[in-house]
Amino acid sequence: MKKWSVFNYSDFNHFIQNEIENNTELKRGEKKRIAEYLNIHPTLLSQIFRGNRQFTDEQVFLLGECLSLSELENDYIFLLHQISSTHNKVYKDRLHKKREELKVRSLNLSERVVKDKVLSEEEKSIFYSSWQYSAIRICSSLTGGKTREDISERLGIEKKQVSEILEFLLKSGLCRMEKGKYYQNVSRTHLEKTSPHLKQHHANWRIKSIQKMDQNSPLDLTFTAPLSLSNKDFEFLREEMVELIKKVSETVKETEPEDVFCLTLDFFKV
Repeated sequence: MKKWSVFNYSDFNHFIQNEIENNTELKRGEKKRIAEYLNIHPTLLSQIFRGNRQFTDEQVFLLGECLSLSELENDYIFLLHQISSTHNKVYKDRLHKKREELKVRSLNLSERVVKDKVLSEEEKSIFYSSWQYSAIRICSSLTGGKTREDISERLGIEKKQVSEILEFLLKSGLCRMEKGKYYQNVSRTHLEKTSPHLKQHHANWRIKSIQKMDQNSPLDLTFTAPLSLSNKDFEFLREEMVELIKKVSETVKETEPEDVFCLTLDFFKV
């Protein structure tokens, strides 16, 4: 069975059946815990699963909390519940429109990936002008901090250029300096999908990726695959990739940095 994202569902009952009632991965006693969280008897929960009873709006909200859904995911499931429980065609059409709007919002990574620092437009124009700014900031995150000389040697960037970039990173609050070593001060930044700097940011690192191919390192992973798919499978795979990006973001937040890496990912209709 495919593990779906919340935003792949278009029917509330399908969500309930797939994510809870038929989910064999739930630990023993999990459904009892859900019933307790919703403040209802387990028997009533079973009746809801069988379709004999319905959740109230409050119980749907609590269910989202119990399943640790994000605010956007919870809003989406709440809309699915409203759609399933109304019979007024005009109102239902309006709810469907809102559901599609939320689904579109879910495709914007800035809605799904937590960011720690929002740069000013002037700072963005400098920071995203070259891959070196991101690389030096990330290099400073490695365990124990890094000196200017460490960064220059690791990334192959001249010391003068490293010094100028470090000065900017300190001024913008992205890095800090202690006893001659530089440390990352903010773990994540993120550009909105509509940002004029986004194209340059992507280009910087894709060019770097192509240059890296000349070294032919066995540890590097590159993949390009023009292909044909159904629209449904495209949406499913795209959502899987968004979830992967979220996992990467969460891992980066918790990891003990040992080296500098770069992930680039493209998946689009030609």
